[in-house]
Amino acid sequence: MNRIDEREKIMEANIKNKNSFYRLIKKQRGRLSNHIDELSVGDTVYSTENNILSGWKHHFENLTKNSIHEHFDNKYQQKIEQEYIDIIDICRAMFQHQSITENEIVEALKLLNLNKSPDIFGVSTENLLYGGQSLIYHLKELLDSTFRLCYIPDEQKLGIVIPLFKNKGSCKDNILADSGYGGKIGSISCCAPTCADDLAILSNCPYETQILIDMAFDFSKREAYLLQPAKSCVIQSKSRHHEKVNENFWNLGNSVLPTSNKATHIGICRTDDDSCKATIDENLKKARRTLYSLMGVGLYGENGLDPQTSMSIMNTYIIPIMFYGLEIVIPRGRCLETLNIQFKKFLKQLLSLPKTVADPAIYMISGMLPVEAQIDVKILTFYGNITRQGKNSIEWQLAERQLNVKAINSNSWFSLLRKIFLKYELNDPAQYLVNPISKCQWKREITSKVQKFWIEKILNQAKLYTSLKYLSLIYKPGQCHPIANTNTMNSREIIRIPTKLKIATGSYILQTVRAKFISNTELSICKLCNETEETLPHFLLTCKSLEDIRKPILEDLINSCSEELAAFNMKDEHFDILQLIIDPFTYMTMYRLLQLDDIKKKKRK
Repeated sequence: MNRIDEREKIMEANIKNKNSFYRLIKKQRGRLSNHIDELSVGDTVYSTENNILSGWKHHFENLTKNSIHEHFDNKYQQKIEQEYIDIIDICRAMFQHQSITENEIVEALKLLNLNKSPDIFGVSTENLLYGGQSLIYHLKELLDSTFRLCYIPDEQKLGIVIPLFKNKGSCKDNILADSGYGGKIGSISCCAPTCADDLAILSNCPYETQILIDMAFDFSKREAYLLQPAKSCVIQSKSRHHEKVNENFWNLGNSVLPTSNKATHIGICRTDDDSCKATIDENLKKARRTLYSLMGVGLYGENGLDPQTSMSIMNTYIIPIMFYGLEIVIPRGRCLETLNIQFKKFLKQLLSLPKTVADPAIYMISGMLPVEAQIDVKILTFYGNITRQGKNSIEWQLAERQLNVKAINSNSWFSLLRKIFLKYELNDPAQYLVNPISKCQWKREITSKVQKFWIEKILNQAKLYTSLKYLSLIYKPGQCHPIANTNTMNSREIIRIPTKLKIATGSYILQTVRAKFISNTELSICKLCNETEETLPHFLLTCKSLEDIRKPILEDLINSCSEELAAFNMKDEHFDILQLIIDPFTYMTMYRLLQLDDIKKKKRK
């Protein structure tokens, strides 16, 4: 009973309180999802829970200190220290500190991130933000003293008011790009794509690659941080444009860089042959693990959570992992089909539908967009970010060049982008480089275009399946089909949803279906009444063994819907009682359309 109660709380929180919803899911996933057995900091290994917390404390304390290592350029460090002292002396002699205003402190506090862990003193952002006028006064005095004396005490570095500087140079990519070595697209240097402290060096020439590695290594010695040889490797592409060399050709300082055929950079798997396939395989592996970890929550289909909550968890925890990085390595052909098959398998499992159900049905019921549509949205969103970066960024310059130079049938990323723009009837992508639009406006535009395209396509496909004749043609991306929703969080009601979905999608196994597969007409007889074939009309309307159960329910259904159905003024042969029992939302949609027609006629009068 506790398990059922927990699931009902999760389903209720999904509708009423999202913060509570995520807390309940985290609680159900258990502590093993983020459990650490031991932590290594330098030469010390911390094993127990309290020791691990102490290890994290020492690790972050060390980030604020100048470390000493044999590989660091001590002469350069001493020169920098002397320059720092000279600058402080010059500033003290030439300038006088202007006192900070309270408004500046208030505005600065608003920029701090909320809902973060407190610092070592137990002070959180909310404490500072809502501390009142007295706290602002003391912060003003503290910061004024710090700036006036040009000295930051170590205690302040452990707090959240003074920003923590991680001593890893962020300008090494600019130095490498300005060197003239490495990979280029036209005249644009793109030899060192960097994200945070992850750096990739690109070059067709092995000698230029070694020069760039040496430059990055020298920069790390001057800026006093270590490059990790164990996390670094070389991948030789199988492209005919690349010059092949023997392994152990490249060095990082005194260490030999190993040659590998596979490595991960910013979460995207890079290989010497097919990076797209490798990335999809890794994403699917992680998505399955995430799905398994959420089974304790009830995310496994039948007898689990309702479809609406399941799709909400799917969108939050599984979809971001499954499609990560696919706006960069765009899947096509067999790779896209592999991803599509696994995605549909997940949806059918969570909706408790068999593998043979028609594909349009799972999209209509779940409210999910197909794989191709979701990847297209990620690509368009990524391009929107490029258009807003400005002309000085390498990405903007590459976009301008490739859109003007490359033909639409080439394998360039920007040629594929053009095809996506044409598919959704968007304007020329080059126009958005010249006149970029805001992030919110771009999101609204691509969402409406993509959804309009796929709603029309999926609904047209659904009309071709006779098995879906009783499923109302309602498809709203982001919302489950009305037939999959319930107005209660009662587990007994939710258990009935899978049977209802199977009947609506034509995948409920009746005796007549079994008889066709086995080629034995005798098996088609209803097992309840043993009088006639078990067809869908017989099962729902005429089976005598179910009459006592059916009669009061059917009378109540007809009485409650008679007033609405009377508005149609249609003949009896146009009214299908089976449709009303299985999925009445077809008539509800028609009723709304008739109401709209009546309103339009009244307006004309």
